[in-house]
Amino acid sequence: MTMWLFVLCCCTLLADDMPAERRYDAGPLVVEDFQAEVPEPLPQVGRFRQFALADTDIRYQIEYRYRKTSDGVEASLKDIDNYAIFLSDKSWIAPAGVKALDHEQGHFDISQVYALDAKLQMKSRLHDGKSLIGKGASRDEAISDLQRQVDEFLKPLRDRVDTAQKEYDRQTNHGLLAASQAAHRKRQLELLKELIGDLENLATSDEP
Repeated sequence: MTMWLFVLCCCTLLADDMPAERRYDAGPLVVEDFQAEVPEPLPQVGRFRQFALADTDIRYQIEYRYRKTSDGVEASLKDIDNYAIFLSDKSWIAPAGVKALDHEQGHFDISQVYALDAKLQMKSRLHDGKSLIGKGASRDEAISDLQRQVDEFLKPLRDRVDTAQKEYDRQTNHGLLAASQAAHRKRQLELLKELIGDLENLATSDEP
């Protein structure tokens, strides 16, 4: 039976002089990445002013195979790539907030940590032969069903990353508590390194 292999990118692509969405692997954030208008007056956070806001999200791209069956069409997940994006058109930084750049990078790193964790979980499932299979009367219906299952798998991740972002702000007082800020940044970088290593080890174990 013939099977076809396709790649589906589940994100919105916008064409501008400065891309509205910036992938994590493009490198560390710089001031120019913050494209939204700075609010006036600056928001108040407790006794202090908020000098920056980083808006991030997580996207995924899937590789799937589809085939016709006696009941319709099946689309089976073959691979997935999860990654964090920075939403430039929703993120802003005041001139006096350049020192907050490291704190905002922390928000981006948190999103990438959870993106890589989800990627590791899904790839581990695939490694163990537990693929997701979308079904439908047509190819489009089967792909939609597969996307629904992937979204359902990732939903708890979104809840966890939102909680982690708020806790990061709370424990560092939006980056104003230097010791706590440094400890969080150190742990974020350690987690990224660990997850990258785990993914590399999994990929090596999949080699023939």
